[in-house]
Amino acid sequence: FDPLRFAKSFSKVENVKRILFHYEACGSDQEVLDVINFCHKNGLEAGLAINPETRVRDIEHLLPVLDAVLVMGVVPGWSGQRFRPSSLKKLSAIRVLDKKVKLQFDGGVDERNIRRIAVAGAQRIALRSALLKQENISLTVRNLKHLLKPRDRSRT
Repeated sequence: FDPLRFAKSFSKVENVKRILFHYEACGSDQEVLDVINFCHKNGLEAGLAINPETRVRDIEHLLPVLDAVLVMGVVPGWSGQRFRPSSLKKLSAIRVLDKKVKLQFDGGVDERNIRRIAVAGAQRIALRSALLKQENISLTVRNLKHLLKPRDRSRT
């Protein structure tokens, strides 16, 4: 797997604005920086995805040059895995370290955890299993969006 080669290929696709790639797919920080630099030189945002096992301190030094970080709530590979609550701490820790980076989340998202994911700092949340196993996807999307709305504290 060569993230720079894929970034170069995807950069040619119309309307691509952001390239996200896995930190673990790179063999060194220099490879990570090569992809980030390529993206920025070509007017694209650069985002780094991190697996559940990756520690925030492993990527902390890269935050100033990143536009986005995608925290994986499951091990990449197959859909339907169980959400790992420890990923919420990663979102919060990254937000403390960098207020500007766009925080994204993917993996194990459903109606039981989507609000906690957003509160922990995720600004973009990817869904697949939570939608595909529903009969009415539109209703599910509306329900999930409702869960993300700020709660009215005056009623409690």
